[in-house]
Amino acid sequence: MKNILFLVTGMTPQIITETVWALACDPNNQNLWLPDEIHVLSTQSGIEQIQGTLFQEGILAQMKQDFPQLSQIKFDNDCLYAFTDAQGNKLNDLKTPEDNELAANLICQKIREFTEDDEVSLHVSIAGGRKTM
Repeated sequence: MKNILFLVTGMTPQIITETVWALACDPNNQNLWLPDEIHVLSTQSGIEQIQGTLFQEGILAQMKQDFPQLSQIKFDNDCLYAFTDAQGNKLNDLKTPEDNELAANLICQKIREFTEDDEVSLHVSIAGGRKTM
């Protein structure tokens, strides 16, 4: 069984690290759940924040060093997905009802893709981003 953590985020990459810690590292959590992969859906601006903070500044690498049980988690640029408009242009923000409808459809599409595989255990977090997402 492969454990996949799927998050919808906005401009705060720490939502990702806080969620991973709560699921896989919190000593008060009696039912730890360790993801094998992390996938994130966000705006283009949100993705750039994740890349800068977690990847380039080394926050993710430091977390993996501090918590060895996280060392094998797959989370890289291939695991980042941007919201797009009807023409396929990446969105920097979700401002209109149409943007939010496209976002909802993309969230459902990604969940459908992950759950097509019977060997996947999916945990979804919607803690980040605008609540209209």
